[in-house]
Amino acid sequence: MFEKICHNTKFLSAIVLILSIPLVIFPNEALVFSFFFFLIILVGLPHGSFDFFVIKKNYASQSFFYLFLYFIIFLISFILWVNFPAPVFILFLLLSIYHFGGDWTKQKIFQRVLFGTYIITLPYYFSYSEVNEIFQNLSTIDQIVPRDFLLGIFIFCFFYLFLSNKSNYNYLIEIITLLILASFCNPLIYFVLYFCFFHSTKHFAHLYDLFEEKQFKKNILYTIPVTLLTLLIMFFLMFFSNVEFTNTNMINYMFIFLFSLTVPHNILVEKVFK
Repeated sequence: MFEKICHNTKFLSAIVLILSIPLVIFPNEALVFSFFFFLIILVGLPHGSFDFFVIKKNYASQSFFYLFLYFIIFLISFILWVNFPAPVFILFLLLSIYHFGGDWTKQKIFQRVLFGTYIITLPYYFSYSEVNEIFQNLSTIDQIVPRDFLLGIFIFCFFYLFLSNKSNYNYLIEIITLLILASFCNPLIYFVLYFCFFHSTKHFAHLYDLFEEKQFKKNILYTIPVTLLTLLIMFFLMFFSNVEFTNTNMINYMFIFLFSLTVPHNILVEKVFK
């Protein structure tokens, strides 16, 4: 049942479109901030918290070493971003393209890169000013790609992906849903809906296959303390860095934190699931 829901693109698309409606009608900054963090904490971070149990299962005899290595890679990634925000941010975008492009695992590398590029390009084109402001806050870079060039990229990606996957209706539904979301939603809402309902659900389906059903359900409960510990580390790093706890700063640090976690997470996913 759970696995079917995770793979039911029609159902997930309906959910994200319904959830987006009040946020489009009432584009309140506090509401957007609350919705973003609520979903990241409820779904986004737990999908990464499962890495702890994946390591324990796949590397039982060396789990301590791999968990320590995972934390060291996370810490190095965080330190690099704080000290070299511009180049590391570009690396983050490239890593996101590759990582998100792997949602549909049977794609060739070219389609994988195009799908990841499509995901990143959509909100950048439709919410150009807002996304540039987010990018500037994260990296000090004013503008990465001219808007007209983005239009060409996203049109090429859309038609190539559409025509090369025209018999895969779930795939087509997802790329059309993402296009609708990007057209009308705040870029943060677009990201969190994609990340939680399309990206994370596919990963949960892989995890469901990896663990027995009983163990999977137990691990879901066990992710709660792991997720809380992750949040505590983030708040500690903000406090230690003398960062004011404003909505903008918390969103910035969440993205930095997601990047720092994505680096070891991506290595683990590629090694275990690909």
